[in-house]
Amino acid sequence: MLLYSDSYREITEWLMAAADDICGGRLVMSHEGGYSVFYVPFCGVAVMEALTGKTSGITDPFADMPRHATYQEILPHQRAVLDTVRASAERYWDSW
Repeated sequence: MLLYSDSYREITEWLMAAADDICGGRLVMSHEGGYSVFYVPFCGVAVMEALTGKTSGITDPFADMPRHATYQEILPHQRAVLDTVRASAERYWDSW
């Protein structure tokens, strides 16, 4: 999916905003694994920084790599999921 540490930071911030709006800021986070043993720690740090509002000073040395990756065609089943997520997000944010 070509997500990088800043992607996880931003997703966490979106979830925190939604939790503030929907359920008094209560949020449960879980890590399920299966990703790059070398890269996961940087994404985890980004999530923790977003949750705490503090900066660790840890720099992601790979942050620019996904931005320079070659284009990948979105397959029809991926497009269907993205369209569903986008529609749900638009309904939520439009009602907010």
